[in-house]
Amino acid sequence: MDISLNGYGEQVAQRLADVCTVWQPEENCRFVKYMLRMVHECQEQLEDATVVHWNCGLWDVCDLFGDGPFTPEEEYVENVLRIARILQQGGRTVIFATTTPTHPSYLYNAYERTIRYNQLVTPKLLEMGVQINDLF
Repeated sequence: MDISLNGYGEQVAQRLADVCTVWQPEENCRFVKYMLRMVHECQEQLEDATVVHWNCGLWDVCDLFGDGPFTPEEEYVENVLRIARILQQGGRTVIFATTTPTHPSYLYNAYERTIRYNQLVTPKLLEMGVQINDLF
């Protein structure tokens, strides 16, 4: 389940209402390539942002057919870094939230694969000055 669609975003906005304005897209940003497209679609909303907290990965590590994850490791890392560079434009503080573990009963997202994707991307993001929110 997508935590943003489960009311998480609304709760964050309410709790931070006295401090800042919180905005999130209406829909789930799905996998990294879709997220890259959504960054373009959300340029106006991001224009005045001083902090961007974002995440992708759960859909990317998913292996529905037993033939490998939806997004290969190299493509995932390349596109996460691309998104981070775009989000950093304008001097924004960028915070990447690592992919959360899934319940063991969810057969399509291997625990170890999620760890691997997080481990591949976080050191490179840190080198770029992106902060990490380790949700795993």
